[in-house]
Amino acid sequence: MRGLGIFFVIVGLGSFSSSLAQTTFTFKDFDKLSVQGNIDLVLEKSDFERVVVAEKTDMLDIEQEGRTLKIKMNLRDQMKGEEVKVKVEYRKLKELQAGGGASVEARLQEAGIDFSAHVSSGASLHLQGEFNSLELSAATGSKIALVGKTDYLEAEAKTTGEIRAHKFSAQKALLKAYTGGIIEASVERSLEASVSTAGELILYGTPEEEKISTTVGGKLTRIRSNR
Repeated sequence: MRGLGIFFVIVGLGSFSSSLAQTTFTFKDFDKLSVQGNIDLVLEKSDFERVVVAEKTDMLDIEQEGRTLKIKMNLRDQMKGEEVKVKVEYRKLKELQAGGGASVEARLQEAGIDFSAHVSSGASLHLQGEFNSLELSAATGSKIALVGKTDYLEAEAKTTGEIRAHKFSAQKALLKAYTGGIIEASVERSLEASVSTAGELILYGTPEEEKISTTVGGKLTRIRSNR
């Protein structure tokens, strides 16, 4: 576990209980984050770049490679069904990867940013923000839930991955759903989409321009009423 300025605190941060001992790790500049394992993680914009762990620090491997911060639960504790609560404070974040059952909550306060998120292997992401462009992928039973808006959305759902948009809209979008993947989206201006092999696109409203291809068991569901 490689961090700078490691210290212990007994204060309540985020969803952590104030009764739990916490360990803080300070890192150099990073703008990419990888989270793997049964980790309940909250992202928070800050003037610092650090990781706060509520107890159970021995269950995690935390390291930085270049501008990528990696947080991984060790396999032994993962198999036991253990869970660790983590808070990541960042200055700037451009990319997130989550897998292995990780649960991430991210309310990005910066407006008009370019951001990408990729989840897999049963991970879940609750993402809120206003974006210039947003690139998403969900695979192998993972789920993404969205709140906010973006000028451009590029999204792919496959192998039963799901991307659900609640109160989220895109001006333009390129969407792909296949092998059981599901995408739920609201697109205002321009949409290009392909749906195949038991994939499903749930489309709210009617874009001004659209090109949608459904093949090999792909399903398109239109919902025209207001959500």
